[in-house]
Amino acid sequence: MRKFQEVPYKPSLLLQVLMFCNVYFSAAWVGVYGFYILYNLFNFNDLHGNFVIMAYLFSAIVEYYRLYLGYKGNLKCRKRTTNVGREQMRIQCEQLGQSRN
Repeated sequence: MRKFQEVPYKPSLLLQVLMFCNVYFSAAWVGVYGFYILYNLFNFNDLHGNFVIMAYLFSAIVEYYRLYLGYKGNLKCRKRTTNVGREQMRIQCEQLGQSRN
């Protein structure tokens, strides 16, 4: 009979604090640089200006998903498989059946 041992899981508090600060830093960067682009929008009518705007939009989207996945990975990274849950349930049912006899 196999015995399953649960692995202790502790999210990193330091990582969580740094990511909390990074959310505000990233929001400030997106806001300030967005206003800078709007202020100089009339200068961005060439190919270089179009690339600057596309790079800004791409980096803002990537930054959002980077922070989201960082939070998700730090707080919910424990993986559960359905097979382990089924096996544990089967063992508990067998033990319950043996205890009743």
